[in-house]
Amino acid sequence: MPRQISSRWTPVAKFFFPTLWLGGWGAATILMFVAPESVEWEGGGTPPAWAPLLFAGIWILAAAMMARFLLPLQRIRVSSTGLLVSNYFEERRIPWQALEAVELAPLIQFGRVPVARLRLSGQGSETRVLFLPADGDVMKTILRLAPPDVRARLSGVDDSHRLHN
Repeated sequence: MPRQISSRWTPVAKFFFPTLWLGGWGAATILMFVAPESVEWEGGGTPPAWAPLLFAGIWILAAAMMARFLLPLQRIRVSSTGLLVSNYFEERRIPWQALEAVELAPLIQFGRVPVARLRLSGQGSETRVLFLPADGDVMKTILRLAPPDVRARLSGVDDSHRLHN
C-alpha cells in the first residue's frame, strides 16, 4: 500500500489559497480602478492615484510567484516500485532509479513548511517535482522506504535536507 509523504495541506496550498488570495486582492484592485469612491482609504477619502497601480503590481507579482511555486505542487506517495506523483488530475509512476536527490527550498515556504524538490533523471522535460513534505525529515522517510540500492545511492546526498520546525 503506497504511503503519502507529501502534506495533506498540498491541495489547500495548490488550489484554495491562490484562488482566495488572488480573487480577494484582485477584487479590491479592480474596485480601486473602477469605483475608487467606494473604497475607504486610511484617514478617509478615496485612494491616492498611485494606490491602484501599486495594488495591481502586487497582484501580478503574487500571481507570478504562486504560479511558479504553488501551482506546480504535487502529491507524492511511495510504493515498493517507486514514487507515485499526482497533480490531482492524473498520476504517474516514477521508478526509484530515476530519483537523483531530494532537496529543500528553505526560502520557498507555505506556512512554516519549506517546499521540497525531487530531482529526477530521464523524465523528459519534468526533472524536478515540487511538493510540501508531510513530516520534518523527508529524506529520512524516503531513505527508510526506498529499496536498498536507492538508499545507498541517496545516502551520500548533502545533509541540508532536514526540515526545522
